[in-house]
Amino acid sequence: MKYYEIKVKCGHVGKNNYYVGTLYLYGENGREAAAYARRHPRVKHDQKDAILCVKEISHEAYLKGKSDTRKSVYWTSTCIQQQRMFCPELANQVLQEDKKKSQYRKNHSLRKNYNAFDPMYSEYSRYHGRIETAAL
Repeated sequence: MKYYEIKVKCGHVGKNNYYVGTLYLYGENGREAAAYARRHPRVKHDQKDAILCVKEISHEAYLKGKSDTRKSVYWTSTCIQQQRMFCPELANQVLQEDKKKSQYRKNHSLRKNYNAFDPMYSEYSRYHGRIETAAL
């Protein structure tokens, strides 16, 4: 087994923001450890660039990193209220996404379900989600 220090983009710190977190994992190779890091809770799963850096480390550095992770406010908070209470400690480690990369929001379009030429689509857009059907 080899030990790795993996820097990842973590969420739950605001829209289009991310926290640079460090995970200490082990695996057969760096690719396997990075794949496990992507599935780790609080990591931005849906972004292709969620893994920032993978570095092989010694066993002693791995153990020290794991103990540091247990002391970190971000990884030990169990709810958003605890995280906000310690927000000043996290504020200097929270970064904003680039302008080009900030389009990670999920687009939910009705054009997938309704055609723009369909009269029901125009009714939907007119009433903002309330389609009233006539009772037969």
